[in-house]
Amino acid sequence: MDTTICYCCDKPAVGQGDHVPPMKLFPKGLFSNTKPIIVPSCPEHNQEKSRSDEYLKFVLTSSSESIPSDVLGSTVRGLIRHIKNDSKNLPEFGIERKEDEVFVDSSAPINLALLTEALEKIARGIYFYHSNGERKLLGRLVVCPVFLGIDPSASSDERERLMSIEFLTKQDMETLEMFGSFKDLFSYQVIENSQMVVINMLFYAKNIVSVMHVRA
Repeated sequence: MDTTICYCCDKPAVGQGDHVPPMKLFPKGLFSNTKPIIVPSCPEHNQEKSRSDEYLKFVLTSSSESIPSDVLGSTVRGLIRHIKNDSKNLPEFGIERKEDEVFVDSSAPINLALLTEALEKIARGIYFYHSNGERKLLGRLVVCPVFLGIDPSASSDERERLMSIEFLTKQDMETLEMFGSFKDLFSYQVIENSQMVVINMLFYAKNIVSVMHVRA
């Protein structure tokens, strides 16, 4: 594996690399006896994406009942920190602050751009790692966070397309090998042929995401 070039682009890699998925999604001390997935990265595709990584953790912890207690705790502490600092990002978490009062919406709007950014980065890292650093997943990706369900306002054609993706992804996960050291927390599979590449990911044993790249 070439550790001198970023897994997402052709810029030089710096630092220890990017953890895939982000370490903040795992309990502390989990990797004391085994190594996490780390890919070489430039600052743009590591430190500068910390906001989307944090948002992904928030969305996942808000969408699953099987979150490790310390991951849930760190998410809550992060929200409290945002409130104390009167962060401009509060609306992303369904939180509104008016002077000394804080209002929490029971259903925060999904920032798909931010969520997609985080999931794309993980998919590209997984593909690079799975190919032992020999190939990169470049170009446009289609990200389907299946675990969010289908928007009630979706058209009939869009609904049918998303239902088909969900069915095929679940079928692949049931019939093809899933990889990962701690599959109850994160597992993945890479499926590719001459037409496309599919990265299926499972967070916390229930939250399904499918990322697709159509080859030119």
